[in-house]
Amino acid sequence: MGNHQSFWLRRLVATGIDNSLIFLPLGASAAVNLVRHRADGRALEAPGSVARIVVPLALTIPFALGLGFAESCGGTPGKRMMGLEVVGEDGSPVSVRQHLVRACLKTALPWELGHQSVWEFTAGRSGRGALLSGAAHVIVIAQAIAAASGAGRTPADRIAGTVVRHRQSTRSGAHVS
Repeated sequence: MGNHQSFWLRRLVATGIDNSLIFLPLGASAAVNLVRHRADGRALEAPGSVARIVVPLALTIPFALGLGFAESCGGTPGKRMMGLEVVGEDGSPVSVRQHLVRACLKTALPWELGHQSVWEFTAGRSGRGALLSGAAHVIVIAQAIAAASGAGRTPADRIAGTVVRHRQSTRSGAHVS
């Protein structure tokens, strides 16, 4: 396997580790609540507008902030396990602001679009749900394609002024996937 493919695989595994640490507990919690809800004989209802504001404030934004701060303290668990780090375009340390911008664009935006799409589908507004779901998927797919090709910088990396590279890299240029 070539160096670029190996790096891409490491980055993909790191993302999988990080997502698993967050999504497995959330998924388990959602499943338990769904089973309890169904056991009570209640139908699933679309959340009210308050819930649509509370979830981003209580879940999405704290999650993005947590990712940003983890990155600024040496990397997320997945990146640490896979020997990767996020640095500035010139190889310099990245500011907390850059990490937060990167986390919001890379994770919070598509995640929140996904939440909103589920709520639209649940409310019977499949057109809006499909549009929001499609936007979330386009963002994730565009990031994956950008990460796997060329310089390997995602749109979030470009906007934040960051690159992902091997932690122990001795190259002058940052290798990004």
